[in-house]
Amino acid sequence: MNENKRKPVVREKLFCLAVGNLARNNKNDIRPVIVTSVGHKYFKCQEEGKDRSFEIQYHIDTWLEKADGCVDHKLYESMQEWLDETEKGKLDSKFCESFKYYRSNFTLEQLRAVDKILFPKAPTEGAECTNPA
Repeated sequence: MNENKRKPVVREKLFCLAVGNLARNNKNDIRPVIVTSVGHKYFKCQEEGKDRSFEIQYHIDTWLEKADGCVDHKLYESMQEWLDETEKGKLDSKFCESFKYYRSNFTLEQLRAVDKILFPKAPTEGAECTNPA
């Protein structure tokens, strides 16, 4: 999850989402922020219109907030990146929930098609009966 990100540029517009404890009362609170400075290890962002005392430091290689404990902010390059991550999370939850107590009315062909999509490198072999009754 901590993939390497590109180095941000001063005055670049990014998007900051409230996470962790800060998100308790501010769910889906995503705000535009401006990169104010970029160093070797960290860069700083602040909301437009706020003074420098509200700057937040982030690690330059992962864009994770520099914090001693729980982080309160997560950065995105664009609003679309956040929307895509949100949609992916909803779809993941929907699929997991629908297969939680799984008993289907799917045909064998439909199940094979799903298997091929979900596990493309490991095709399911035909069932073999070793002990016919």
